[in-house]
Amino acid sequence: MTKDTEPSGTKPLPWGEWIGLGAREPYRILFPLGILLGAVGVAVWPLFFLWGVAWAPPPISHPRLLVEGFVGSFVLGFLGTSVPRLLEVRAFALWETVSFAGALLAVGLLHFFGVAGWGDGLFGITLLFFLGRLASRFPSRKDNPPPSFVLALSGVLGAAAGALVESSERMGLTLSPELRQLGLLLLYQGLPLLPILGVGAFILPRFYGLPSRESLPEGRSPTRAWIGRALAALAAALLLLISFVWEAAGAPLGGGLLRAGTLVGYLLYAIPASRELFSRGTVAGCARLSLLLSVLGLLLGSLSLPLRAAWLHLFFLGGAGLLILTVGARVILGFSGRGELLAGRYRPLSQAMAWILGAILLRIAADLVPARRDLLLSGASLFWLGALVLWAWAVLPKVRCPDVED
Repeated sequence: MTKDTEPSGTKPLPWGEWIGLGAREPYRILFPLGILLGAVGVAVWPLFFLWGVAWAPPPISHPRLLVEGFVGSFVLGFLGTSVPRLLEVRAFALWETVSFAGALLAVGLLHFFGVAGWGDGLFGITLLFFLGRLASRFPSRKDNPPPSFVLALSGVLGAAAGALVESSERMGLTLSPELRQLGLLLLYQGLPLLPILGVGAFILPRFYGLPSRESLPEGRSPTRAWIGRALAALAAALLLLISFVWEAAGAPLGGGLLRAGTLVGYLLYAIPASRELFSRGTVAGCARLSLLLSVLGLLLGSLSLPLRAAWLHLFFLGGAGLLILTVGARVILGFSGRGELLAGRYRPLSQAMAWILGAILLRIAADLVPARRDLLLSGASLFWLGALVLWAWAVLPKVRCPDVED
């Protein structure tokens, strides 16, 4: 299907039934929350520069709202839906999903109103609570998760540690500069990078019609193949941790190059080499572009320290941001019987991609032209907002539509 013709799919549920379904499939609640927090996270720049409105310094509230709010909501939404299904265990209960959503909303409000220490602390506790609720289901599993999810769960655990380190410092605990820098790296880069890499190894091959090397025969006892791939994912997670420690110790070049090399190496290991990787279609193209921009962002951010923040936005916006929206569209449309929309060109996603590229260009220009930094940052924020609106308008209403199998 190359046009945006709407397949029949399933019809939206009444709100009362949707809440019950959203409890069992947390992405239906957390993805919309992530879009809201992602919009607020960039709105702080034009609010400050154009209207002088700010309850917190944007350099502090902006990255936290984007990472803890936007990325955190999508990561927990995806893992909270997929892991219980893959383990064949009971889904999350209403109180659990509402707890995740309420905590993430509170985290966003705390950061927006300038209470960063409490926001970071609550976010770290939320991640640990989420991991604990998943772990409580593990003994009753009938199957094992994809081995690459070792990376994803390691990223969540590392981000929890980073958030708690940052919270402790803001609450008055004196920490070494190296430890605080490590905490920020685990939070700002670890949360987007490790879960996306772990989930991507499992789901990205499917975007190109390829078998996933992470899909192994079902069974409660780990096979030799599962253990081997899990050890590879663990090795990648440890290398990424070493890269963060190395950079925090004062070697941003070495740490950044190791990080980019680990990203490339694990992708080559996890995704089969095939001509299909060059197939057409919006989803395939967005996934390719997001991986390319991720590698470029990490490399250039290491090689050009004066423009490090600008180049890293290739990773934050074009890598993590674009891939999150791509996977999010696949999940929402696929679970509502509309997966055919993504078989060819899907205009809302391609338009969102174009707006994200515009946001990246303006964000880089903001550091290249300091005299116009306020205007360019505001413009980049508005482009990101435009991307979110285009995506949300077309995709988010489908979170009310049940799975075709339900």
